[in-house]
Amino acid sequence: MEYTSKEKEVISQIGKFFLERNLKKSDNETKLHQVYLQTREEIQDLCITRIIFTSDQSIDIYLGRPGLLIGKKGEQIDALSEYLNKKYGINKIQIREDNLFMYLIPNDWPGY
Repeated sequence: MEYTSKEKEVISQIGKFFLERNLKKSDNETKLHQVYLQTREEIQDLCITRIIFTSDQSIDIYLGRPGLLIGKKGEQIDALSEYLNKKYGINKIQIREDNLFMYLIPNDWPGY
């Protein structure tokens, strides 16, 4: 799947959202490199498989672990929505569960 330059920029901003959030949560002694590595691991844990731009103002995010992106009481997805709305006018984010990961590495080891 090929993304336009605007789509690539929006996808990059999703990563920057997590990085900025983690920088705010970290203490002054935590080095930027450590926060970057923690953020990278957090994004990998989401198991994002694809992002589809359904219109200029709406995106669908497919991921294996939607609860991690939604956060407690929806706080994290609300913050991400607000962040992308301010920067790009994206006012609708649809979360779609994608179980592709479960097909790649199933929980049932003996049946694999």
